[in-house]
Amino acid sequence: MSDRMDRLLDGFRDAVIHLPDLVDALPDDIDPYDIGYEAGRAALAPVAWAQAVGDRVQTTELTERLGVSRQALQKRVCNHTLIGLPGKRTTHFPRWQFDVTGKQILPAAERVLRIFRTSGEFDPYMIATWMNAPCPDLGDVRPADLLDDEGRVGEVFELARAVAKRWAQ
Repeated sequence: MSDRMDRLLDGFRDAVIHLPDLVDALPDDIDPYDIGYEAGRAALAPVAWAQAVGDRVQTTELTERLGVSRQALQKRVCNHTLIGLPGKRTTHFPRWQFDVTGKQILPAAERVLRIFRTSGEFDPYMIATWMNAPCPDLGDVRPADLLDDEGRVGEVFELARAVAKRWAQ
């Protein structure tokens, strides 16, 4: 096992050891292993989602880069013209939606979101994950990597239409 795995297990074990009354209070019909397993999955879920949706920028940094208010960002999220994923006391915005400097929203990203919005199927997590995953239909390139490629961005739009249609069924 790796040092990181050992440290994770040690930390979990120490946390549980310091809560013996709660462990003793578990109902008899609940297997403590199942509770521990689910706790481990819950603890690592944010890391898994971060990997799935890719690099993100938080609200404070994005308001500074774009020169807009938090309210303006929230309005765009509510209108589905920008993906914002809720976090603890912040919102995470997948970085692929912005130009390299992060000072403007890519028009191609807005168009992809419009495609999903008009299909009636707008799940920000699914869209962010799809945009960040290597796609066989694009030669194992992530759709996000083609948003600023004028020669190939049309392929992303076509594929987004097909995916949105499939999700909406």
